This record gives sequence, C-alpha cells and structure tokens, in this order.
Amino acid sequence: MTLNPLLSIRVHPCPSVVDLSWLLFPLRFLRYLLFTFSAFLLPQQLHAQSGTLEDTNTFNPGFGVDLAVYSIAIQTNGQILIGGDFTSFDNTNRVNVARLNANGSLDDGFDPSAAFGGSFPYVNTVALQASGSVLVGGSFTNSAATNFARLNPNGVLDTTFTMVADDTVNAVVVQTNGSSLIGGFFTHLNGQARTGIARVDSNGVLDMGFHPTISGGFSAVYSLALQGDGKILIGGSFTNINGSARTNIARLNTDGTTDGSFKPVSVGGGQLSPAVFYALALDAQGRVVGGGDFASVNGLVRTNLARFNSDGSLDTNFFAGTDFSVTSVAAQTDGKILIGGYFNTVNGTTQNYITRLNSNGSLDGGFNMGGGGASDVIYSIALQPDGKILIGGAFTEYDSMTSYGIARLLNTVGGPPPLFNPFFSNNVFGVSISTVAGKSYTLQFKNALSDSTWTSLPAVPGDGTIKALTDPSATVSRRFYRAQVQ
Repeated sequence: MTLNPLLSIRVHPCPSVVDLSWLLFPLRFLRYLLFTFSAFLLPQQLHAQSGTLEDTNTFNPGFGVDLAVYSIAIQTNGQILIGGDFTSFDNTNRVNVARLNANGSLDDGFDPSAAFGGSFPYVNTVALQASGSVLVGGSFTNSAATNFARLNPNGVLDTTFTMVADDTVNAVVVQTNGSSLIGGFFTHLNGQARTGIARVDSNGVLDMGFHPTISGGFSAVYSLALQGDGKILIGGSFTNINGSARTNIARLNTDGTTDGSFKPVSVGGGQLSPAVFYALALDAQGRVVGGGDFASVNGLVRTNLARFNSDGSLDTNFFAGTDFSVTSVAAQTDGKILIGGYFNTVNGTTQNYITRLNSNGSLDGGFNMGGGGASDVIYSIALQPDGKILIGGAFTEYDSMTSYGIARLLNTVGGPPPLFNPFFSNNVFGVSISTVAGKSYTLQFKNALSDSTWTSLPAVPGDGTIKALTDPSATVSRRFYRAQVQ
C-alpha cells in the first residue's frame, strides 16, 4: 500500500508523514489556492514525470554524436560508455566509442579513436569487465583485433587481447567469472569454427569446451542475456541449435548445451524474412521479454514484441504490438517495460520510437514523452541505478528539444505516483494520477489535520491510463486530501 500526499512542503524522517499545516485555508479559497499552486509548480511537476527529457543543467551532452549510438554501458562511478557509428562527440573527435561523465559531458581522458579502422567501422556493443577494461564488438579492424577488442580503462587499445572474428559482433555480455559471451554473424573466431556464438576467458582466450552449433535463418545471434543461475538466453535469426529445433530464441546451459526445460518457440512473419529477435531482457519474475521483427509466436499474433514465461512458454497475459521493429528492451524493477526501435505506433497509438508498457502490455499513461518522443530510431535503452533512462539512437530531437543521438530521461520507478492537475469547481474537488493495471486508487480526506482517521472515497481501478480522483461533496469550509494506492 502506498500513500501519496497531494501537496507537501516538508517531509518528516518517516517518509509517509508529511507536514501540511501550512494549508489551513477555508475550502472556499481552495480554488484560488489550487490554481495558484498549479501555476507555480505544475510545470515543474509535469517535467519530472517519467519519460521527459532531463534538464540540461544536470545532463548536457552538448552536440552529442554526429551519426548514431548503438549501445550504452554504465560504469559503477556513474560514467557512461557509448558505442556506435560516429566520428565525433560534442564536436570533439571520437570514433565509434566515447565515455561521458555523469552529467553528459565528454570524458577528455578517454580516447579510443585509434582502435577503430576499416572501410566503414562501427561498434554494436560495449561491455565492462570488473577490472574497468571495456570490451567492444562490431565491424572494425586494428593492430590487435578484428571485430572484437578490449580497451584499457583509459581507452587505449589493449594489444594483449588479440581476437579475430571473421564477421560482425553484435552482442557481448560478461559472466560472473569474468568470461565473456559474444554473439554475431561470425563463423570463425581465431581460426576456430564458431557460428554466431562463442565464449572467451577474461584474457581473450577462446573457451574450447563451449561450442554450441546454430544453423538456419541468418545463423546469427543479435542479443544475449544471463540468468541469475548462469543459464544463457540467446536471440537472433536461426532455426536449429545443437541439432534441436529452436526458432530465434533459446536457452543454453552454462556449458553451451541446449536447455531442454525451455520450450521450443515458433516465430513467424515479420517485415524481414526470416523473422528475428533483436533484443532480450529478463524481468524481476524471470520472464523473458523479446523484441524484434516478427508477426507471430507459436501461431498467435505477436507483432515485434512478446513475453515468455521462465519455461519458454508464451505469456498470454502480455499483449502488445508495434508497427515496425523493436531493437531494445529494458525491464524495470516495478514490472514496467521500456521498448525502443523503429516503430511509430504501439497498440495502435502514436508512440514515436520509444514507449513504456505496463506489466500486461498496455501503454503506461504515466510515461510522458511531451512533444512526440524521439525524432528517429532508438537503438539502445539503459537504466541507471537511480532509475533514470539513457537512450541512444539516430535521433536529433526528443520532446521537440535538440538532442543528438544520446539523451537521458527522468523516471519514477516504484514509490508513490505523481498527483497533478488539481481542480475545484461547483463543490467538486479532483486531482489526476497515473495508474497501473491491477492497482486501485482511493482519494481520502480529513477536515482537520488533528483528526485521527482519513475518510475514503470510492476506489478507482487502474488500467495504465491517467485517472481523475474526485470528491463530489467538497462543501465544508476546509478539507485535506491524500491518495492511497493498493
């Protein structure tokens, strides 16, 4: 149960106790008070809503990148690594990888530009090792590696990490023991046959005992995710793993063998042929959210987005669809799901390149993208420990504000939802609240702060949209309000 005070000025050490003693106004003055309060504070409160662009005073990447950001990784000190297809950041030479300070400015001491050569080099993925070294995968060459390399913590190429992949690397994840899993289009790694997936130790030595075989489709892995028990989820374009039929998504045991407890999935259609999973994410309940380019899963309509139970069965309680492909998925701890990609509509509603869904797949009405979201594709979404949302892509604007390829959005994860748009008219008081499907929202009041109990008005069921909570009989001289969420 969450209690959300409507108006507050001082919070006591106990976060559920709020001092409202300054609001000792007769109710006949409430209309003036509320609209004065709204005029003063509502723009700031709305700006703090989830999905709005963070103020440039706290995150300012300047001119950003000149082309596109494909991947984002967050260091423990708050610095941000970005990889993609670009030659500059904030008008400073940076080729394909840059490190930003927590406020979005360029870290001048990290310059890996010399690590990326080739005809049209780009970086698809960046990942962090415990030592602070940075693993990068994509399409590039340098003096030590091809398509998969390691940078020292200062950004200088680590020439002791020699790795040659014969084709593009799309994904890298670091396991708890320091080994790294890589996925991509390659068929050989350091001369050894490895189709689409391989594992190397912390020093870049190929793990000869890890040798899954994939085939069919593009025979490629686009996305990797690690479960808490060490099992490995892979997404991409394939029809067979280790001799077993598996279409585009599968789970491997830690040794690379197929996990038979994860049911086979049938994926069909899509604007590309064959269909493909570009992104995977695990939610707090161990379910797998997959985004990509497809039209059906297990014979049921699922357009570019689906969720699977922990045993691989399709979660029929989750339903959402987009008009174009999904390239990034991030699961919040509160069950909500962020998606980014090429789409312009989600569930038939305009949502340009990014949106947030409730746990059942419905649109989250509390995610406010202001003036239409992003101006172009979003390739990567990363959640900071404080809940703020980093997005990377080829956009030049977000919420009608200039933003080149990288931006940070405000976010409320858990805790009481914001209350806004208070009104008072004809003895009716009301206030708006962002709801979640499955929750109920109750407006409560008392006529004096000294009263020992709050009186509850009829509950309003949540459905993922913004709802108005009202008191139709606000006829007394003064009244105080709060909202209860259950």
